[in-house]
Amino acid sequence: MKNILLLLLAVAGLASAHHGYAAFDTTTEVTLKGTVTDFHFVNPHCVVEFDVKDDKGQARNWKAEMTSANHLAPKGWTESSVQAGDELAITGYRAKNGAPSLWVTKIRMANGEEIKLDSAN
Repeated sequence: MKNILLLLLAVAGLASAHHGYAAFDTTTEVTLKGTVTDFHFVNPHCVVEFDVKDDKGQARNWKAEMTSANHLAPKGWTESSVQAGDELAITGYRAKNGAPSLWVTKIRMANGEEIKLDSAN
């Protein structure tokens, strides 16, 4: 009985430890404009890879992480919602470790259309 209780506590701890945006600084949002290089419509997190040019015109590849495909599909998302070559403005929280990575809170297409998403995990 004691072993079962310990196992249940361990599993509960692991389940609560998964926070999709825990690695991101949620105190400040930034918006980056760039060109999509790849889109991964997968679980547990969808990812938009995009190139952002700095002041010198040098491109840096960023990864913009979102909730799962299971959460986005009911909002109308598909594998082709975002495609390589699309120009986007992506707003989100930067990675705490300084990596070129965002947790997405908003995506705006070049035509001004905002793509609906659920930024919660």
